[in-house]
Amino acid sequence: MHSAASAFHLPSPNPYMKKDSKFDYGASFAAKGANAMNTTFFVTKGIQLQSANHSLEAQFLSFAAFLNSTSSFHQRCMKKLGRALFFVDQVANNDYKYSFLQGKSIKEKLIDAGATNLLVPGSLPMGCLPGYLTMFHKDDPMQYDDNNCLRGLNIFTRLHNDHLRQELMELTLEYPDVHIVYADYFYAFLV
Repeated sequence: MHSAASAFHLPSPNPYMKKDSKFDYGASFAAKGANAMNTTFFVTKGIQLQSANHSLEAQFLSFAAFLNSTSSFHQRCMKKLGRALFFVDQVANNDYKYSFLQGKSIKEKLIDAGATNLLVPGSLPMGCLPGYLTMFHKDDPMQYDDNNCLRGLNIFTRLHNDHLRQELMELTLEYPDVHIVYADYFYAFLV
């Protein structure tokens, strides 16, 4: 988010929990190691998380609480949300790392809350990321592509991104007044 703000010559939004902050340029609800699914999902599958619950659902609940605490004039707040850019970063990427959708998507909840501008990036090519290359190292050279990336993980990532693009197209049809932009991190990374 900080690099996106910088690209538009805007100050970075302050973390929403930072005391005495001004939020003229937005608020950040980002959490390192966040996952799309909540902790309960992983626990029921016997998957142990390495971090606290920073799921998209938890971040959305923080967003909703923040709106309630800062917005004494609902109409003015809705007007601001209509002009704001909502950046939903790499949905589900950490879920795949931990576990290799729940009701309404977070994107729909943001739209219902008044968001009219969403920037939703796809996942980076997981098969090219150092952590994945280390965790899933293969001795067979046929498992790697011309970029020395793991083929299987990149096929999986492409399928995820294709599904995400399809979901965004469906949301665009369902919410024609909302601007939804897909950012293709996969191919941008490979270029």
